[in-house]
Amino acid sequence: MASASRPLPIQRPPSRPVPAAAVERPRDRDAEPASSLVAFALFILVTAVLLIRPAEIVPDLYGVELYFYAIAVCCLFASGDVLRYLIGRPLDTHPVTLCVLALLVAVLLPQMVTMNITEAWRTGFHFFKNVVYFVLLVSLVNTWGRMQAFVRWLPVIAAVVMVIALLDFHQIVPLQAMQAVQDSETNAWGETTYFDRLRFTGIFNDPNEACVWLATLLPLTLFNLIEDRSLIRRALWLAILVLFGYGIFLTKSRGGFLAMMTGLGVPVLVRYGWQRAAVIGALGLPVLLLLFAGRQTDISASGGTGQTRVQIWSEWLTRFRENPLVGEGMTFPDFDPLKAAQMKAIGMGQGHVAHNSFLQAFADVGFGGGCLFLGMVGVALWSVWRVGRHKGVPREPGSHAIQPFLLGATAAYGVGMMTLSLWIAPPTYVILALAAAYPRLYRSDPPVTPVRLDVGLLGRFVVAGVAFLMAMYLFVRLFVNWG
Repeated sequence: MASASRPLPIQRPPSRPVPAAAVERPRDRDAEPASSLVAFALFILVTAVLLIRPAEIVPDLYGVELYFYAIAVCCLFASGDVLRYLIGRPLDTHPVTLCVLALLVAVLLPQMVTMNITEAWRTGFHFFKNVVYFVLLVSLVNTWGRMQAFVRWLPVIAAVVMVIALLDFHQIVPLQAMQAVQDSETNAWGETTYFDRLRFTGIFNDPNEACVWLATLLPLTLFNLIEDRSLIRRALWLAILVLFGYGIFLTKSRGGFLAMMTGLGVPVLVRYGWQRAAVIGALGLPVLLLLFAGRQTDISASGGTGQTRVQIWSEWLTRFRENPLVGEGMTFPDFDPLKAAQMKAIGMGQGHVAHNSFLQAFADVGFGGGCLFLGMVGVALWSVWRVGRHKGVPREPGSHAIQPFLLGATAAYGVGMMTLSLWIAPPTYVILALAAAYPRLYRSDPPVTPVRLDVGLLGRFVVAGVAFLMAMYLFVRLFVNWG
């Protein structure tokens, strides 16, 4: 009997290794192409020019629009990145960006209602510059590497400004644009003490604003000190940390001191939890109170500058009630710091601002605009906070490590805005843009669900706005003293 035939095995050619480039990898749909090195380098230059203000330090540069030229060239190289940012995802997943764009409309509205086209152009263009910088930052800082680089450059740029300010403060290299502010205080025995207060150039020519900026950068500098593996760079970060602390002391700012306490306390609380934070606070708080003892730790709403601020808040609540729908128009000085100093010396000026960024926004651009600004700050804080609560595994460990410190920096600036009118100041949009960019570049498995600007979120903005105005009204009624 013949045996059953078996099929012959199929002869396959020997397998060859597939080149790595030919292997198809799963595409990360959330990842964006990195911006060009030229665009990002130009953006660092734009930031340096914005914060240092070279024209106020070198007289020969006075009148040269360095910032305009730098940001114009940067916009040219970054146009592709901006376009990818705006169309890469649905716009409702960029709530802070949408709020910034909506605020531009709110700024124009008070002047358009009265058909004051000249003032609409002046105030609109002033705020539009903040919008351009904000969009550039969130478009270009789109990877963890770029975030890390930017967070390193910010303290270095501030340190340069700080060194220049100290040279003027100690009369080593006097500068007309950075003359120290003279202040005085009277003790219980009627003795008056006069002292100088440190300030910077340009947008930081007020000691309180300079102090809040330094307090905001303290957590980011502390992050660089902890996470940097280079001993040489760690020594640099430690020196900058001490430099900023010395600058905060020289400003004698109470609001800045509260911002510093917030900026240091929030990272400790988020990073180590309630129990360890309580121990660290019990050990560190007395040291800080001792180091900054004096005017900065004498915080009270019943007298001195504290009572003055309460009275100013009362006046600005009245101004808001006079035009609650669209506001009375954005308030900002329309002259350079050198001319402002000259006008102040002869008793001229534009009067007091609200000394509260949120109240200033409500009075300037009405209830809708005030709710947008207040909600925007709240969403920025919430977006950074929820990244720390996310249970996913981060792809870059450093991107998770920065979360407590970035939250501390945002919170510190928010506390500073409670006593200063900073809602149209460029540093405000530096910090808000960092907080907006961070959740978008944070990569994890599974990814973080983005916050969406929908009807529900807008409703929360309105509730927050009403609660803020009620709280301000009750606080003023309880503590104001016109006697």
